[in-house]
Amino acid sequence: MPGLPVPGTPAFSQLCKELKKFGFSGEKYILETPSGKLSEARINIPLLQDSLSLRLHYEWFEVVIPVLIEGAEKSAIDIANTALAALALLDDDARNGDLVVHSLAHLKLASEDPDSYLSEHLIGGSEFCQPDAFALTLNIGGDKAHRKGRVVIARSLGFAGALFVDYEGEYPGAEFRPALVEEVRSEYKWRLQDLGLEAAS
Repeated sequence: MPGLPVPGTPAFSQLCKELKKFGFSGEKYILETPSGKLSEARINIPLLQDSLSLRLHYEWFEVVIPVLIEGAEKSAIDIANTALAALALLDDDARNGDLVVHSLAHLKLASEDPDSYLSEHLIGGSEFCQPDAFALTLNIGGDKAHRKGRVVIARSLGFAGALFVDYEGEYPGAEFRPALVEEVRSEYKWRLQDLGLEAAS
């Protein structure tokens, strides 16, 4: 991006107009510059009473949902489309990107025995050095929209009897359609099942 949608730009005006229904107002606009590097500069826009935020960087934007609540997925799709439309006013190529879904979750095991699960996937170690996490690259071909991804599974440090799952999936050229939420959810569920994990319904 040649610039960020700061006050005074058409992109900022459009964000103010279109994100008003999600609780955005000009005074809640936050420009963060932790260092002199452009790669670290970003705009942070808290929305829906701070339950969701839109972060705009020079090279990408992200919709962050700290805790999933009812209806957040639909709002996230609408907000992403709004951000794309605004960024397109700054750069004609703004829509030529890929979608990356990143999920961090603590999943409680029915057996409440993460050691047993991890031991099925880990080898090696000694009494002085024992592996407690593993990572896998996820590749898929055919007519699937999802080309690649990565998952890291470790013993949860926050919850007893649980695993910490760091999941990332890439969707090349994805469009922010309402059906995308269900496609991503289905893909995530299928990936967990392939690893011997299944979310409770």
